[in-house]
Amino acid sequence: MTAITLREPFEIEQKIITNKNQNNLFDIGASLPVEIISKTVNSAKTIDEKIIDSINDENIEKSSINEHDPELEEKILITFKGSGISLVSDDGRQLRNWPIPPQYSVITPAKCLIKSGRCYVYVIIHSECDGIGSDKVIWFWKDRKKSLDGSLQTKKKIREFERELFSLEISPLLPKNVILINKDGSLLVVKNNLKPAYNDRFIGIKIKKKRVVVWSTIFNSSGSCVPTNLLPRPSLVVLTISMNKSEKNITSLSSKHFFLSFTCINCNTLRYEFLAHYAHSDQSSTPLTFNFDPLTGRLFVLFSPGVLKVFMITFNVIDSKFDITLSEVYKFDFDGLLPFTEKCFSTTQGECAIGFAPISDSYLALVGMQKTSVSINKVLTIWDLRYGTLQAERVLGTFKQENPTDIISSPSLFKFQLIVVPGSNLIVSTLSESLPNNSNTFKLSSFLCRYYHEPMTLLHALNRMKDSSVYLQLGNGFTRGFGITRFGINSDKKLDSSKHSSNEFLNNIENYIKELQNDEYKFLKFLFSKSHTTEDIKKRFEKFVKKKGIKSFESFLKTNDINLDQYSKYTEYWKRNKKTFKKHKSSKSVNIYEEDDDDDNFDFDDYNNYQKWFDLWKEWDVKTDESRKNIIDREKVCEYLESGEKQKPELSYYFIQTVIEYCLSKNPDGTPNLNCWVPEIIQYFIKSKMISNNVVKSGIIKALIEREAWDLIKLALYFMKDVPEDDLVYLLKYIISSETKTFSIGSILRYLITTPKNDNMMVWSLRQLTEDEVMIVIKILYGWIEKYDQTEFVREVLSTKEGSQLRMHEFHKDANKLPEFHKLLEFLTLLLDVHFTTLIMNSNIHPLLSRLANRIACDVSLYETLESMRGCLESYHNKYLKQNNLKKIENIRRGKLHSYMKDADLPEYSVELFTFYGDNNPQLEEIQFENGIQIESEL
Repeated sequence: MTAITLREPFEIEQKIITNKNQNNLFDIGASLPVEIISKTVNSAKTIDEKIIDSINDENIEKSSINEHDPELEEKILITFKGSGISLVSDDGRQLRNWPIPPQYSVITPAKCLIKSGRCYVYVIIHSECDGIGSDKVIWFWKDRKKSLDGSLQTKKKIREFERELFSLEISPLLPKNVILINKDGSLLVVKNNLKPAYNDRFIGIKIKKKRVVVWSTIFNSSGSCVPTNLLPRPSLVVLTISMNKSEKNITSLSSKHFFLSFTCINCNTLRYEFLAHYAHSDQSSTPLTFNFDPLTGRLFVLFSPGVLKVFMITFNVIDSKFDITLSEVYKFDFDGLLPFTEKCFSTTQGECAIGFAPISDSYLALVGMQKTSVSINKVLTIWDLRYGTLQAERVLGTFKQENPTDIISSPSLFKFQLIVVPGSNLIVSTLSESLPNNSNTFKLSSFLCRYYHEPMTLLHALNRMKDSSVYLQLGNGFTRGFGITRFGINSDKKLDSSKHSSNEFLNNIENYIKELQNDEYKFLKFLFSKSHTTEDIKKRFEKFVKKKGIKSFESFLKTNDINLDQYSKYTEYWKRNKKTFKKHKSSKSVNIYEEDDDDDNFDFDDYNNYQKWFDLWKEWDVKTDESRKNIIDREKVCEYLESGEKQKPELSYYFIQTVIEYCLSKNPDGTPNLNCWVPEIIQYFIKSKMISNNVVKSGIIKALIEREAWDLIKLALYFMKDVPEDDLVYLLKYIISSETKTFSIGSILRYLITTPKNDNMMVWSLRQLTEDEVMIVIKILYGWIEKYDQTEFVREVLSTKEGSQLRMHEFHKDANKLPEFHKLLEFLTLLLDVHFTTLIMNSNIHPLLSRLANRIACDVSLYETLESMRGCLESYHNKYLKQNNLKKIENIRRGKLHSYMKDADLPEYSVELFTFYGDNNPQLEEIQFENGIQIESEL
């Protein structure tokens, strides 16, 4: 499974403008210049089909590159209302500029055609005559021959057309023409200089007078969703979407219908052919904006309640004619994005409130506004359409205001445009109010954000559901996650419907949830009262957890039909005779099940104490036919008390998440808020295994690194099983580069090696290590391998037993132990595989690699010796293997879970290797290496 990750966006262009008459016309936008290589600038009739198929069209996320002008490679054309048009590079450098006076308004983003380094720039200008607006004028800039000083001379032309224009399009398939799309749905093809073509006429289907085009695009028919067996090659397909005008106001749209129209243009003859028409109706909502993916045939429509629907367009050929079917495949309710959150949506406000564009592999990029408690953020997100989950998120800017409601009531405060750029880039254009107290000042910005694909595990995908729910508004209140993502003991026995009637069962559920919520609500109310210190929070939390633990244990006894008073009697005997009970419980099991007559050392006085235990259990039998069940329940309680465990309190997911977010909160400037930092609470949740890595938005490891809580980081690596591989490598890079001496690299690395991880994901993450960092890690690993080979070294390995039974002093004791040898070698192997090329090219690391190779060669020789002994041990092993397995099964059936072996629990056989030292004993010859090459020893 692959995922998309967004890099940090950077601003490539920014302008501040003042406009007293802010209207609904276009404000800011970007487009991709279309470059034509010199060999393709020929007559359209002579273009070979193979060349056409190789030409990259901007609508299918590709573009051609002018190899003769490196200055204009990877460029973006940005249009600012009231400012002008700028051609910038992807690093923010302004290459060219075409000014537009502030009194003129542009309708759509300008388009640019580049031939041999010369630019042709087109833009539709909104003009007013006698108070009536008109969109019939195009301004055109053309680069002429260079002057004597070597600079290009630009000439501006203006042409007015008969019909009102909606947009203009440029395609590399028509390098000498420009396609004009009119508001009435008709098309017009003109030359580059805007003069009439040889068949200058309106083409396409003319829509009804009550309709107007609201969205359009063009794409190459080759490789698209449109069947090409009935289309000429080469050809362009023009898609227009129209809607009905409002009867009260001809400038506004209030229709629940939209109409699709496909028209084909023959690039050789410039003749048109109408393909198909389709009308769609949705009575529940009004469509706002559209987008289309020509490769897959997916149509994206945003409706007024904040619902994004994805339709699949299918072309069918019936009697040499095209027929269209539209089927809904995905649906998303973006209740977490403004203005849909506040239910104050208006058509004017929502037209540009969200921008989106499809990305390959079923991904969708979306930019919009997200409201927080103190501000409104402009966020860029990537969504997986197949699973409906958020893949990546980046904040483009924050708008703070004392009354966020005023932000929502402004119809023109936020507007967005989003386009996909070749090379895995996204261009986001935003309009926002610059000064809250000055409604006439606006900030126009354009951001470039790169994205890349990386592998992702299923667990990592599930961890992104929390971030997705913020935008989709999934779940609310204290019951979030109850029944599915709850922690602690399961409630299926407490709420067993087989013991109660349906009404009583539902009442039990309701009372149980209310009780759970009331206790948590009281603590959260205290937590957010802001009239306490961190020490007060710590004491209150300890008291709260203790109280919840007692309730959980009482529920545990009730589940097993054990009376609390009788349990109190039992605990008195338990405290008084705990050691005796444990000792003779084991002796009793041996005497009964193994029928061992050797009882000379048996203490009958202690046995009588144990008999009191047994008699006490018998008194708890309620019914004769349930005696066996009660005995089993008692054995469970007995084992439970022997293990020393304590019942985990029943806490809802919402409560845990809220408390963790409070403790790990940040200040407005992004620094950790130490006034809310209570490490004892984090330690409790980690040790109790009640939290996962995604409980914090950026991951709990990064949050703990910001607070330099190294003991908690080790604890998290020890207990948590879902720490992403990227976070592990991030931690490793941080401790290597850190200048503090409060910890050693090895103390963190040993936990990083033993924590569960996916090798495929780890290979991808280890690529982030630099050459110096790899060398430091290899030196540490080599030192550990040498320790394992020392005969006097006591091989204590890092424990992997269940953390719930691990005490803190045992945890700190494990901190000085080494990882298991096979895990050590596995991590070293991954590191060497990923950075193999770097290691062989760096001569400074060759001596270390030679010593490492020598050590590994000695270990391999030892393992080969052990392998040679397999033959003599295999027959002996197979002879007793079957008997040993049968004995284990019989012991398990009799209840002897720990008495699998006789003879003082000695194993059946063992293999020991001895190394003898001395002048008369043979020694292994050390393998020598020179520049990484093994030197053969002379005999």
